[in-house]
Amino acid sequence: MMHALFCGELERDRMKLWAKQLFLLTRTGPRFLSSIHSNCDNFQVASWLVQNLYEEYGEMSEGRDHPSLCRNFGRALGMSVEESKPARSSNARAASSTTPSR
Repeated sequence: MMHALFCGELERDRMKLWAKQLFLLTRTGPRFLSSIHSNCDNFQVASWLVQNLYEEYGEMSEGRDHPSLCRNFGRALGMSVEESKPARSSNARAASSTTPSR
C-alpha cells in the first residue's frame, strides 16, 4: 500500500482508509510514548522519547500536531470529521445502550 501511495497509484478510497488509520495512530501514539517515557530509567532513551513527543505535538505549534495534520490530509481527500472517527463495534454500542447516562 505504501509503495502505491508514494508512486501516486493508490485509489482515493484506499487513501482515505490509510488516512483514517494514520489519524487513529497519531491520536493515540503520544499516550503510548508518554507511558513508556514515564517508566524509562535510561536518560538517553527518555530524552529521545521526550523529543519524539515534542515533535508529535507539532513542536508546540497549534495546528501542527500530527493528529491535526492527518485530519487536514483527510479533509483534502474529501473526508468528513465523522469518517475519520473509529467505527464502534457492536459490543461497544450494546454496552453504551445499557449503561445509564450521567
